[in-house]
Amino acid sequence: MSEKKEHRESAPPSHKKMGYDKAEISIKWIAVIGILFVVLMVVISVGTKSLFIKDKNAVIYDQVLKPVSPLLIQIQAREDSLLDNYQILNIDKGIYQIPIDRAMEVLVEKAKRDQHTQP
Repeated sequence: MSEKKEHRESAPPSHKKMGYDKAEISIKWIAVIGILFVVLMVVISVGTKSLFIKDKNAVIYDQVLKPVSPLLIQIQAREDSLLDNYQILNIDKGIYQIPIDRAMEVLVEKAKRDQHTQP
């Protein structure tokens, strides 16, 4: 019998640890990790939302509320006057400036006349 006992003691240590873990999981640690996860998700959500709101407000300011340059107002007024007013450019050559809307109407009328006169 002593031989059998020696045989058991000489078995490798890996054979002694076979089986399953008999320790209980700690509910306390699972709860702490779960709460930390939820808090982290709330912080990320609030941070992301505030970042988007800040960016949205910046875009609204840039596109709508930003003060307009006086130079830009002058340039736009000059463009509007060029597009919407009649003017004599060269009386000798008969060159006149007409509003853009009227110019489009004249081109349409001319195209219709040319279309009817061609066989």
